[in-house]
Amino acid sequence: MAARMDYMTPEEVREMVAYIKPYRADDAPFEVAIWQRTSGEDPAQDTARVKLYNDAGTTWWQEDCSLWCFSLADARARIRQGPPKI
Repeated sequence: MAARMDYMTPEEVREMVAYIKPYRADDAPFEVAIWQRTSGEDPAQDTARVKLYNDAGTTWWQEDCSLWCFSLADARARIRQGPPKI
């Protein structure tokens, strides 16, 4: 049986950020990084997906180009496409 990666939803990110804020020493902005995947095939859909997470509080999007999901050539091609523009 293959393992499955469950990514955080935008709502879970929002809840995580809200949970962390009271424990911070000040109100300064802080970085929130997530590891997710876009399709690489539909720029409008990919942009909308990244924007949902940005609106939820993420400041860094790390594209999941795991080699257990992609061949090396496919991962390189996906990286060359660059990030969605928001």
